[in-house]
Amino acid sequence: MALDFPTPTTVGQIFTQGSLTYIWDGTKWVGQAPAAVVQSKIEKGNTSAEVVDNGSDGHFKVTAEGAEKLRVGPAGQIGIAGANYGTSGMFLTSGGPSGAISWTTPPTPPAGVSLGLAIALG
Repeated sequence: MALDFPTPTTVGQIFTQGSLTYIWDGTKWVGQAPAAVVQSKIEKGNTSAEVVDNGSDGHFKVTAEGAEKLRVGPAGQIGIAGANYGTSGMFLTSGGPSGAISWTTPPTPPAGVSLGLAIALG
């Protein structure tokens, strides 16, 4: 493809043809690198980390072996296996060395018993 450069008139003049852009520096046309492409997904095989922004529900999600494992929602909430954010008062429980984490509801204490902070002094 032949480029038909215009006669430059001012320093900083921009010439674009197709996807190529040049700027006149006062003595020559200087080619400009294409705009940086900002990736929103890192992927290898069926495992990925991705930033998703659909305008109103931006989130970050991690997928492993083809299934969503972790999500950070737009309000900073943590989702397990997708948009499963648990409910107020729940806590995360480990599934052990090869098990998934899960949301757990704390047990209700028996009538007349209050839960407090126990400190072991040694």
